[in-house]
Amino acid sequence: MSIVTGPPASAIRNQPITQELRDLLDAAALAVGVDAIFVVSGGQPAIGEGTRRTGSTRHDHGRAAD
Repeated sequence: MSIVTGPPASAIRNQPITQELRDLLDAAALAVGVDAIFVVSGGQPAIGEGTRRTGSTRHDHGRAAD
C-alpha cells in the first residue's frame, strides 16, 4: 500500500479526494513501484456550492487530483 497525502490546506482545491480515486491511485502506484503520492490539488465544491473553486468541474466532490 502506498502513502497518499494532501492536498495542502492552502490549495484552492483543498478538499479530500474520494476513496474510489484514492484506491485507484494506490493500485497504480503499487503497479509501478511508487511508495508515496502527494496530491497538490484535490477536491472542490461543485458550481453553486461554494466559493473556493477554480476551473473545470473535474475536481468537484473529490473526483480528480493533481
